[in-house]
Amino acid sequence: MGSKMLMFYVPENQELLAALGEVTLRHEHLNHILKMTIKSLTDLTIAEALDATQYEGTRQLREWIRKLARKRFGASDAHLK
Repeated sequence: MGSKMLMFYVPENQELLAALGEVTLRHEHLNHILKMTIKSLTDLTIAEALDATQYEGTRQLREWIRKLARKRFGASDAHLK
């Protein structure tokens, strides 16, 4: 019987790895900005906002921002922007 070990492939192309690394960093920067937007909309401290959003993905963060903005700004021009 063979081994049931799962092996992940990592490409050896350095340019591809560098591009994937850049995409990963930019995605995490986006998530941080979304978390800080939640902080601003809820008047939480940075630590409180990071704790509250620790395990949230990008989709959940965006949905949370939409709800908070709608609640805070209503149907105003600020909310639409």
